[in-house]
Amino acid sequence: MHATIPHSPKLRQLLPDTMRARPHLRRRAGHQLEHHLRIERHQHLAVDRRIRRSRVRRDDVLPAGGFEHVAAYLAEFDISDFDPKAPPPQTSAWWDIVNANLAPEDADLANAIDALGRPKALTIKQLIAVAKGAFAEWLSERRSRRAIPHRLERCGYVAVRSDAKDGLWVVGDCRQAIYANSELSSKDRYAAAEELK
Repeated sequence: MHATIPHSPKLRQLLPDTMRARPHLRRRAGHQLEHHLRIERHQHLAVDRRIRRSRVRRDDVLPAGGFEHVAAYLAEFDISDFDPKAPPPQTSAWWDIVNANLAPEDADLANAIDALGRPKALTIKQLIAVAKGAFAEWLSERRSRRAIPHRLERCGYVAVRSDAKDGLWVVGDCRQAIYANSELSSKDRYAAAEELK
Protein backbone atom coordinates (compact mmCIF):
# COMPACT_ATOMS: atom_id res chain seq x y z
CA MET A 1 0.00 0.00 0.00
CA HIS A 2 1.38 3.38 -1.01
CA ALA A 3 0.32 6.74 0.29
CA THR A 4 -1.28 9.00 -2.25
CA ILE A 5 0.35 12.27 -3.16
CA PRO A 6 -0.91 15.16 -1.05
CA HIS A 7 -2.97 17.85 -2.68
CA SER A 8 -0.50 20.56 -1.67
CA PRO A 9 0.51 22.74 -4.67
CA LYS A 10 4.02 23.19 -3.20
CA LEU A 11 4.63 19.46 -3.23
CA ARG A 12 3.29 19.10 -6.77
CA GLN A 13 5.74 21.75 -8.00
CA LEU A 14 8.67 19.85 -6.51
CA LEU A 15 7.85 16.65 -8.42
CA PRO A 16 9.56 16.19 -11.79
CA ASP A 17 7.39 15.95 -14.92
CA THR A 18 7.91 12.19 -15.20
CA MET A 19 6.40 11.72 -11.76
CA ARG A 20 3.31 13.71 -12.66
CA ALA A 21 2.73 11.56 -15.73
CA ARG A 22 3.02 8.13 -14.01
CA PRO A 23 0.56 7.63 -11.12
CA HIS A 24 2.38 4.69 -9.46
CA LEU A 25 5.65 6.66 -9.31
CA ARG A 26 3.77 9.76 -8.21
CA ARG A 27 2.27 7.98 -5.19
CA ARG A 28 5.63 6.62 -4.00
CA ALA A 29 7.53 9.85 -4.67
CA GLY A 30 4.84 11.91 -3.00
CA HIS A 31 5.06 9.80 0.14
CA GLN A 32 8.87 10.00 0.22
CA LEU A 33 8.88 13.73 -0.49
CA GLU A 34 6.31 14.42 2.20
CA HIS A 35 8.36 12.40 4.70
CA HIS A 36 11.55 14.24 3.73
CA LEU A 37 9.90 17.66 4.10
CA ARG A 38 8.48 16.65 7.50
CA ILE A 39 11.98 15.70 8.73
CA GLU A 40 13.49 18.94 7.39
CA ARG A 41 10.78 21.01 9.09
CA HIS A 42 11.33 19.15 12.39
CA GLN A 43 15.11 19.75 12.23
CA HIS A 44 14.57 23.41 11.35
CA LEU A 45 12.22 23.88 14.33
CA ALA A 46 14.69 22.17 16.69
CA VAL A 47 17.52 24.46 15.57
CA ASP A 48 15.19 27.44 15.83
CA ARG A 49 14.28 26.49 19.42
CA ARG A 50 17.95 26.10 20.39
CA ILE A 51 18.82 29.50 18.94
CA ARG A 52 15.90 31.16 20.77
CA ARG A 53 16.87 29.51 24.07
CA SER A 54 20.52 30.50 23.72
CA ARG A 55 19.57 34.09 22.96
CA VAL A 56 17.36 34.30 26.03
CA ARG A 57 20.05 32.83 28.28
CA ARG A 58 22.77 35.06 26.87
CA ASP A 59 20.70 38.22 27.34
CA ASP A 60 19.65 37.25 30.87
CA VAL A 61 23.12 36.31 32.09
CA LEU A 62 25.24 38.89 30.29
CA PRO A 63 23.63 42.30 29.84
CA ALA A 64 25.03 44.85 27.40
CA GLY A 65 28.83 44.84 27.44
CA GLY A 66 28.94 41.59 29.44
CA PHE A 67 31.02 39.68 26.92
CA GLU A 68 33.69 42.37 26.96
CA HIS A 69 33.85 42.22 30.79
CA VAL A 70 34.26 38.44 30.73
CA ALA A 71 36.95 38.65 28.03
CA ALA A 72 38.84 41.29 30.03
CA TYR A 73 38.64 39.20 33.21
CA LEU A 74 39.93 36.06 31.44
CA ALA A 75 42.75 38.02 29.79
CA GLU A 76 43.98 39.25 33.20
CA PHE A 77 43.45 35.98 35.12
CA ASP A 78 46.76 34.22 35.85
CA ILE A 79 46.65 30.49 35.03
CA SER A 80 50.40 29.87 34.83
CA ASP A 81 50.35 27.47 37.79
CA PHE A 82 47.29 25.52 36.55
CA ASP A 83 47.90 21.78 36.08
CA PRO A 84 45.16 20.08 34.01
CA LYS A 85 46.33 16.62 35.14
CA ALA A 86 46.33 17.38 38.85
CA PRO A 87 43.75 15.49 40.93
CA PRO A 88 40.86 17.56 42.30
CA PRO A 89 41.31 19.05 45.75
CA GLN A 90 40.09 16.53 48.32
CA THR A 91 37.76 18.75 50.30
CA SER A 92 35.02 17.51 52.62
CA ALA A 93 32.49 17.99 49.81
CA TRP A 94 34.66 15.82 47.52
CA TRP A 95 34.75 13.06 50.17
CA ASP A 96 30.96 13.32 50.59
CA ILE A 97 30.54 12.61 46.88
CA VAL A 98 33.01 9.71 47.01
CA ASN A 99 31.34 8.17 50.07
CA ALA A 100 27.88 8.55 48.56
CA ASN A 101 28.93 6.11 45.82
CA LEU A 102 30.38 3.51 48.19
CA ALA A 103 28.38 0.39 48.85
CA PRO A 104 28.17 -0.94 52.41
CA GLU A 105 29.82 -4.16 51.20
CA ASP A 106 33.03 -2.21 50.45
CA ALA A 107 33.48 -1.34 54.13
CA ASP A 108 32.69 -4.92 55.19
CA LEU A 109 35.17 -6.24 52.65
CA ALA A 110 37.88 -3.87 53.89
CA ASN A 111 37.17 -5.06 57.47
CA ALA A 112 37.50 -8.71 56.40
CA ILE A 113 40.81 -7.97 54.64
CA ASP A 114 42.05 -6.18 57.77
CA ALA A 115 41.02 -9.21 59.86
CA LEU A 116 43.25 -11.35 57.62
CA GLY A 117 46.13 -8.93 58.27
CA ARG A 118 46.17 -7.42 54.75
CA PRO A 119 47.98 -10.40 53.20
CA LYS A 120 49.84 -10.25 49.90
CA ALA A 121 47.29 -12.65 48.37
CA LEU A 122 43.92 -14.04 49.44
CA THR A 123 40.95 -16.11 48.27
CA ILE A 124 37.22 -15.59 48.63
CA LYS A 125 37.05 -18.65 50.91
CA GLN A 126 39.47 -16.96 53.31
CA LEU A 127 37.28 -13.85 53.30
CA ILE A 128 34.16 -15.94 54.01
CA ALA A 129 35.95 -17.58 56.96
CA VAL A 130 36.57 -14.22 58.70
CA ALA A 131 33.39 -12.41 57.56
CA LYS A 132 30.47 -12.05 59.94
CA GLY A 133 26.69 -12.20 59.60
CA ALA A 134 24.97 -10.96 56.48
CA PHE A 135 28.25 -10.08 54.78
CA ALA A 136 29.41 -13.71 55.01
CA GLU A 137 26.13 -14.75 53.37
CA TRP A 138 26.58 -12.10 50.65
CA LEU A 139 30.09 -13.41 49.89
CA SER A 140 28.74 -16.97 49.69
CA GLU A 141 25.87 -16.17 47.32
CA ARG A 142 26.39 -17.12 43.70
CA ARG A 143 24.74 -13.96 42.36
CA SER A 144 27.32 -11.71 44.06
CA ARG A 145 30.30 -13.50 42.47
CA ARG A 146 30.57 -10.98 39.62
CA ALA A 147 30.60 -8.01 41.98
CA ILE A 148 33.30 -9.35 44.30
CA PRO A 149 36.30 -8.77 41.94
CA HIS A 150 35.24 -5.14 41.41
CA ARG A 151 34.85 -4.56 45.13
CA LEU A 152 38.20 -6.22 45.85
CA GLU A 153 39.81 -3.95 43.26
CA ARG A 154 38.46 -0.92 45.15
CA CYS A 155 40.06 -2.34 48.29
CA GLY A 156 43.42 -2.74 46.53
CA TYR A 157 43.34 -6.40 45.40
CA VAL A 158 43.36 -7.65 41.80
CA ALA A 159 42.85 -11.11 40.33
CA VAL A 160 45.96 -13.11 39.47
CA ARG A 161 45.50 -15.59 36.62
CA SER A 162 47.21 -18.96 36.78
CA ASP A 163 48.77 -20.73 33.82
CA ALA A 164 45.75 -23.05 33.66
CA LYS A 165 43.29 -22.65 30.82
CA ASP A 166 40.53 -21.25 33.07
CA GLY A 167 42.94 -18.98 35.00
CA LEU A 168 41.97 -20.49 38.37
CA TRP A 169 44.35 -21.82 41.02
CA VAL A 170 44.06 -25.14 42.89
CA VAL A 171 44.13 -24.20 46.57
CA GLY A 172 43.66 -27.19 48.86
CA ASP A 173 41.41 -29.41 46.78
CA CYS A 174 39.34 -26.69 45.11
CA ARG A 175 39.79 -24.50 42.00
CA GLN A 176 39.38 -20.83 42.88
CA ALA A 177 40.50 -17.31 42.04
CA ILE A 178 43.35 -15.70 43.93
CA TYR A 179 43.51 -11.96 44.47
CA ALA A 180 46.82 -10.20 45.23
CA ASN A 181 47.66 -6.73 46.51
CA SER A 182 47.65 -4.31 43.57
CA GLU A 183 50.65 -2.40 44.96
CA LEU A 184 52.88 -5.42 44.25
CA SER A 185 54.56 -5.89 40.89
CA SER A 186 53.02 -8.51 38.61
CA LYS A 187 55.94 -10.87 39.35
CA ASP A 188 55.44 -10.47 43.13
CA ARG A 189 51.68 -10.96 42.76
CA TYR A 190 52.26 -14.23 40.93
CA ALA A 191 54.75 -15.35 43.60
CA ALA A 192 52.26 -14.48 46.38
CA ALA A 193 49.59 -16.53 44.61
CA GLU A 194 52.01 -19.45 44.30
CA GLU A 195 52.59 -19.36 48.08
CA LEU A 196 48.85 -19.88 48.73
CA LYS A 197 48.77 -23.18 46.80
